[in-house]
Formats: sequence, structure tokens, C-alpha cells
Amino acid sequence: MTGISDAEYNAIVEDLAYRYADMFSRDVVASEVATVRSALEQTARKPDFLGMLIAKQSRDRLAARAAAAGQELKPVPTILFVCVHNTGRSQFAAALTKQLAGDAVHVRAAGMRPTEGVNPAVAEVLGERGIVIDEEFPTGRPYDVEDAADIVVDMGCDLPRYPARRVIRWDIDDPEGRSVRTVRLICDKIERRVRSLLADLEIPAAAPTEATAAS
Repeated sequence: MTGISDAEYNAIVEDLAYRYADMFSRDVVASEVATVRSALEQTARKPDFLGMLIAKQSRDRLAARAAAAGQELKPVPTILFVCVHNTGRSQFAAALTKQLAGDAVHVRAAGMRPTEGVNPAVAEVLGERGIVIDEEFPTGRPYDVEDAADIVVDMGCDLPRYPARRVIRWDIDDPEGRSVRTVRLICDKIERRVRSLLADLEIPAAAPTEATAAS
């Protein structure tokens, strides 16, 4: 019998509970995922895709449950920002998007060759915008994400094909080794792109901070 780890199971539950928080409690989501997990672990022939299959079938069950109650399943959109190391551009974009849109979006960050930590200059510029990263967005590779994001933003790392509904490429300079002054300009460019994306998604964004308005 092939199975997923409890950590993978919990990650799927947390993701779906977040995406459908307005409709279902975490206990309801966990129950549906557990049911799907039990069935698929008995029959799955491709263990590498088991987590993705569990997530998809769990969504299908939640959609059916919503339909039975006369409701439409409306998830919070997930945006995945990807750069090379997940220490600069993607971290800034993810943190800023979370600040601007709050719970209206689900934000993730990943790197093609992920390393630990956050670029100090990027962290400093985030601080100027009132964002303190106590714990950076989880480091991982984009294809490690169990449930495909609704939107994937390639921030200059030439992503291979990715099973998202929408893939966007932003040509953004790498802040690695750059001065804080240059990093501010890079982050300003990212902020303009983030605000434009949120506007395209019809998601209200917070007003610019004093530091951003002055830059």
C-alpha cells in the first residue's frame, strides 16, 4: 500500500481549510481529506502524484457538498511567486501581496534552487514598508506544491510548464549582491506589478505606505 506522510496530509488540510474558510470548518475539510486519503492509498498506482490526487478529489467532494447545500464553492485564489533561490524577489512579492490583500488571497513563494533565509537588503526594504518577516514563506520548489496554484508568477527564472490556470512572467532583476538603494528600486517595480495583478483580479489593495509613496 502506498501512502502520504501525516505532514503532507496536514498540508493538504490546511490549504483547503484556508481556501474554503468561508464555507467549511477545518474539521469538515479534514474529514473529507481523510476519506479520500483512505480510499486512494489503497488503490493509487502513482505515488509521486498521490498528494495532488488527494487534494483534487477532496476539492471535488467539497464542491459536491456545497452544491448539495445550494451553494457554489468559491475558493480564495492562490498566487505562487517563484524566483531562483526564494530569498529575494519571491519573498518580497509574497509578503507585500499578503500585506496589501490580506485574507483575500492565499500566497506562496518558491525557488527553483531554494536556499534558506531572506536577503538582508530585501528584509530591510520590507521593514521600510512596515513588513517584518519573523518567519519567511516556506522554501520549496514550485513542483513540490501539492495543489496547483491558480496563478504562478515567474520572476525571472524560466519556469518549465506548470499546471496552473494562469502563468505570468515578470522580468525582475535579482537583488542578490545589490545595494539597498538598488533593491528599493527593484522592490518598487515588484510592488507596481503586484498592485496591477490585484487590480486585474478585482481584489482591493491597501494604500501605499509613506515610504513607498516617497520612493
